[in-house]
Amino acid sequence: MERVIKLKKDRLERTSHTLHLINPQNLLNKGYSIVFSEEDGSVISSVNTVVKDQILRIQVSDGNFSSIVKEISK
Repeated sequence: MERVIKLKKDRLERTSHTLHLINPQNLLNKGYSIVFSEEDGSVISSVNTVVKDQILRIQVSDGNFSSIVKEISK
């Protein structure tokens, strides 16, 4: 029984570690941000989905702010 408990505990610790690694907050704490379209809340992952004067919501580690697209470069 102790062996089964040890195996389950190890598995739980590995799963917890994996979840910690993929937590988006960890990337935000490193200085990255997540950019959302203010209109529909979708994540902006390409410059091809942005248009001039579009309002964006920028999420950083300690909050968020809005921004207006003034220029687009590829």
